[in-house]
Amino acid sequence: MSAGTTTLILAGQSNIVPYCPDTRVVTDSKYALLPNVKAWVWWRGLFNSNANIKVGCWQPYSQNLYYPMTYTPLTSSRLWGGFNQVLAWKLSTQLGHRLSLIQCAEGSTSLASDWSPAGAGNHNYRELINTVATAKASPYRPTLATEDRTLLIWWQGENDAMDPTMAANYGTNLPAFFSAVRSDLGLPNLQILLMRLNSGSSTAHYADVQAGQDSTAGADAKITLFNTDPYAMSPDGLHYPSTVSETVALDAANVVDSLMAA
Repeated sequence: MSAGTTTLILAGQSNIVPYCPDTRVVTDSKYALLPNVKAWVWWRGLFNSNANIKVGCWQPYSQNLYYPMTYTPLTSSRLWGGFNQVLAWKLSTQLGHRLSLIQCAEGSTSLASDWSPAGAGNHNYRELINTVATAKASPYRPTLATEDRTLLIWWQGENDAMDPTMAANYGTNLPAFFSAVRSDLGLPNLQILLMRLNSGSSTAHYADVQAGQDSTAGADAKITLFNTDPYAMSPDGLHYPSTVSETVALDAANVVDSLMAA
């Protein structure tokens, strides 16, 4: 990877944050200290879990600055490092990226409301834009990357897939969301890695959300679709076992690396 910083914005629901519903005891320490990663991470509730890497709470909207990012195995994989930290580990230690990670995620949120660019219930959208802006102003952040080295990973859709109306409108709401994000961040050519809803989902209307994701990616050359169907889901049909989440992260890192090199 060439000199400079790769900036990743991770946003969406609980699969992109440290959440795995199984109880596997994680003992592998290979994802330990990541000295090449600076991260600004915000999430809610159970996902704000690892006090070993939290430096301090920043306001507004309760962002937490993690500096530097580490992966610390925990006895409960509900609090396990998960997708985000394994992704950071591979990009920084295996693929040579100087990585800046900005994350804003909350489980059980809907694109139709919580992530909508407009409306009274859009707290997640506002917090996403605010989190990115605050991270860019942080003195802990590395030198800002140029626009073509910034990528958004969007992993969300389960909540919309539980409701027939929200699922049917996903194909309209998703491109509007991406357009607003690009505009509000001042990144009109922002590349996006779109994590496609798994066909093993237990949600009643997952096919409609998938169709919306497919059409959105098909109409935008800057959106790359990541097919999650090869990865087995947990019995709840909403999340991934910790071992699978790790594999998804390792594979996604390769895709991010290729996109950043293009």
